[in-house]
Amino acid sequence: MTKKRKNPLDNIPDQSSTPESQPTSRRRRPSFNTPTDQINPADVQQIGTPEPKTTDPRKAGKYKREAITLPPAQVEHIKQLAEENQMSKLAFYRWLVDIALQQYDTGQRPDLPIIVAQEATKAHWSSKPEES
Repeated sequence: MTKKRKNPLDNIPDQSSTPESQPTSRRRRPSFNTPTDQINPADVQQIGTPEPKTTDPRKAGKYKREAITLPPAQVEHIKQLAEENQMSKLAFYRWLVDIALQQYDTGQRPDLPIIVAQEATKAHWSSKPEES
């Protein structure tokens, strides 16, 4: 004796007779039921927003963008060192800055030339002392 298999499509309700599935005009599309129809849109927005957005355009995740200018030879050297250490160039830049800050915290300071300020005067300036 063979068992008759149930048709799995028999469990799906017939929606052709419901007014929701039949458009009233040609322009209106039928509405479909989706799982998010039962959820409050404010809850969906709250779940989907991890952090409030910042107004600072320089912010990149947990980092902040800063621009520096370096000689091309120095940039190329840093790129080679990063590749040798199997690091990204950006991660290597961050590491270099961390090392420099540690050195600064231990008392090392840059050797800057001492520039003596001089008073700038021009012949046509009114600040030039009058000659007697």
